[in-house]
Amino acid sequence: MPDLRACALVSRSWVDRAQSHIFWKIDIGHLNCLEILWERLQRTLETSPHLIRYIRRLRIGLDEQTPLSVLSRICNFAFTHLECVRTHIWGNLILQTALSFQRLFGLPTLRYVKLIVTRTPDSGSFPNIFERCSPAVRQLHLHFSGDLPPSLPGIPRYHARAPIRLVSLGIKTSGSLNPQLLPTLHPFSLSHLKALSISSLSGIAWDELAPIMGTIEILSIIVQRSHTGLDLSAFPRLSVLCIEPVVGLDDSIQANIIETIVSTIMPASKVHTVVVPIFDILPNFCDVLDTTLSQLPLPTVDVQVRYAELVDEASACFPRLSAASRVRTCLLPRNFDWWEDITSRL
Repeated sequence: MPDLRACALVSRSWVDRAQSHIFWKIDIGHLNCLEILWERLQRTLETSPHLIRYIRRLRIGLDEQTPLSVLSRICNFAFTHLECVRTHIWGNLILQTALSFQRLFGLPTLRYVKLIVTRTPDSGSFPNIFERCSPAVRQLHLHFSGDLPPSLPGIPRYHARAPIRLVSLGIKTSGSLNPQLLPTLHPFSLSHLKALSISSLSGIAWDELAPIMGTIEILSIIVQRSHTGLDLSAFPRLSVLCIEPVVGLDDSIQANIIETIVSTIMPASKVHTVVVPIFDILPNFCDVLDTTLSQLPLPTVDVQVRYAELVDEASACFPRLSAASRVRTCLLPRNFDWWEDITSRL
């Protein structure tokens, strides 16, 4: 950032390019100084309104102690080109907070919304947050540390509107998934969904999602003990599959689960890339993947690691694929979001 600021001072012809990089992504996700950061940013934007058009991504962090007046000022600000909002709520999602976000989520330029809540949201507040959601939104990611709320996101019946057609949907929860979550995710329509990320296979009635399966091209799953018979052959357009192991679950158990899932990939499948995030070396898990995937006509297996010291070790865990030059091991950059990156191209 200091280098970009210096570039803006070198030459007048450099100012526009440097400022666009500086203000492209705004992060006010620090709880203890949210109000200070926003007031500083707001003063800058009011003094130099031409900078507003550069802001494309916004990250907000708040908790139950965050003054609603501050949140209201942020959500009611006249962003003109904002495309992505990532919101992290430490605590519960209360009704007043949900109502504040209605304005921000309703921006006509918005395409990506990520909502992280560290507690199960109140059933009365959760549906309201998407009541005025922009019809331009194509990517939605919901992340809850606990069970999903019993009341699904949805606008009241008397506020009938055309459904918002999502292209990608991510749902992550440390608790259980409501079996009716995907079929009734109002006001969103999944009829054109191309990418689906699910943190748990429990509670999903896959046999009821045949229309969705027929359009999915990218599928990301986290291995769970409660696997209930996911059949990958039911996804005729599937081309990219991400399989993430679970930290803390026995290696042998995960190996058995993943063998069952991967064995449903048929030889005629369109799957051309399997992505495997590695946070720790799981010998049995990797061996099963190496054996099973080496028997399929997959051109590429991407092994993603978060720590540099695991790069060589991770590559050695896939000897069959490596021998056929079909495995690529890469070190992911810090704070890199693979799902957001790949779905942004849809």
